[in-house]
Amino acid sequence: MLMMLAILYALFPFVLFSLLLLLKYISDKLFDNINSTMGYNSKLGPVHVGVIMDGNGRWATKRNLPRIYGHKQGASGINNLIIECIKFKIKYITLYGLSTANLKRPKEEVNGLFQIMENYIKENTQWIQSNNIKVRVIGNTTIFPLSLQNSINELIEKTKDATDITLILALNYDSRTEVCNAVDRYLNDIKNNVIEQPAQLDWKTFNKYLDTADFPDPDLIIRTSGEYRISNFLLLQSANAEYIFLPVLWPSFTSEHMKECLIEYNKRERRFGLTPEQCKELVKKNN
Repeated sequence: MLMMLAILYALFPFVLFSLLLLLKYISDKLFDNINSTMGYNSKLGPVHVGVIMDGNGRWATKRNLPRIYGHKQGASGINNLIIECIKFKIKYITLYGLSTANLKRPKEEVNGLFQIMENYIKENTQWIQSNNIKVRVIGNTTIFPLSLQNSINELIEKTKDATDITLILALNYDSRTEVCNAVDRYLNDIKNNVIEQPAQLDWKTFNKYLDTADFPDPDLIIRTSGEYRISNFLLLQSANAEYIFLPVLWPSFTSEHMKECLIEYNKRERRFGLTPEQCKELVKKNN
């Protein structure tokens, strides 16, 4: 009897792990069926989605509220977006949280934005960790208040081994500045003999010097608020991205809007310079 109990005790972790894998498989299959019913094929979905979260201030103004309240409301919707991305098997999401141009706004609003960012990190670190989310940041955060810098760095460190999805926060980000900085780093490496100067610079080499070097290029860029601009966001990386512009202000963006964007993305034929016939052949191979 004791021998049997010992064997069962030894096998318990293996059995439990097997059951968890089975449940995950069943869950994935059920969700794939739901996706198919709603007209979305996750196999053809985006790997990396960028979101220009625009319209917080206008959302508040329309309700006769201070602009900063709109930013607070906008921050409260981030987790719902991340959950949808996890559901739809999106591996990377970049949120345009604060552009360099935004820092020209009144000091009171900018300080309020810093506080909202710090509060979001403090209130959601545990949730981020429990959902296996890796957090990375692009942009220049060295001008932020020290307490906010520390919060950001701690969050990055705590989530560095997460694997389900990578959340990339673009903070004090400016794509043109990013490119200029990349050129400087590239030229410095040549000057210091870190690399040999190639006969001709190509994208594969230059891409390594961008802030986004560790991530795939975005497949889909979503912008809220009804504006039809890209506002200095991932200019080079989004060269082949699909763009979707929504009239909804960011605080009103829901999971249904996200689903609509993904279904619309599925409908588009991404050819990358190929003919429609060549694309169909590629789709067949991938399926």
